[in-house]
Amino acid sequence: MFLDLTNIYGNDETTLQLRNESDPAKLALNAPRYTGIPLFFGTALQRGDTFGTQWDYRGDYRANKVPQQKIITDLWISNHNLLVDQLEAQDPEKYDKTKDPEARHRLYEDARRLNIAIYQRMVYRFVILFN
Repeated sequence: MFLDLTNIYGNDETTLQLRNESDPAKLALNAPRYTGIPLFFGTALQRGDTFGTQWDYRGDYRANKVPQQKIITDLWISNHNLLVDQLEAQDPEKYDKTKDPEARHRLYEDARRLNIAIYQRMVYRFVILFN
């Protein structure tokens, strides 16, 4: 088991589908047809269902199968977007897209690394140590 938040970031090209269209450093929290209810109705989510068709898609195709997983996934996506805002406020020169076209990608990767580190620290300190 890897503690790398692949359920949020994905492990292939699905990551590109999760990015926010207006700001590529952030993740899109809601699919275009998101209803605000963390449950789905109808048939079970199948492998190969694509982003924006019927399901609120994340890095893991099972994001809507369990309401608790959906809530936790949304929490970590919100944390990623918060980290993007904080990093950009801390060092606006480093992430200025007018000077460097790769700045938004670098900001995305930095927020991703920090988000994974926070997740790993929580798991190591509060789950593994207290069991």
